[in-house]
Amino acid sequence: LQSQMGAGRAQDAAYFLDRADETLVLGDAELMGTDEAGEIKANQGKTTVMFKGCTGCTYTITSMVAKILVDRCVDCTFIFEGKIMTSTLEIYKSSSSSFTVGTVLKTVQADLCSAIELNFATT
Repeated sequence: LQSQMGAGRAQDAAYFLDRADETLVLGDAELMGTDEAGEIKANQGKTTVMFKGCTGCTYTITSMVAKILVDRCVDCTFIFEGKIMTSTLEIYKSSSSSFTVGTVLKTVQADLCSAIELNFATT
């Protein structure tokens, strides 16, 4: 997994692996975690988020993140409301999934995918 994440360190990553039929809103608390005092850690947009092997899930990302990787996900819905620092979305071997983008996204790489739907919010 680390090789797919790029130069980021493991502590700067949030993994959602082999999930099924869940609906989550992912904000700072869910992606950054909390410190020893129970306070939400400061978000500097350095977290790379990876979804791998998910089926039938819906994820809404409201937090600022570095980039988003989607690998082998099927029948999922992704909604991006938070800023993506690299403006990059990578999708690999995924199918029958939709992506609603409500932020700036300059690069979408979709390799070996089928039935992928991209919807961009208008301003």
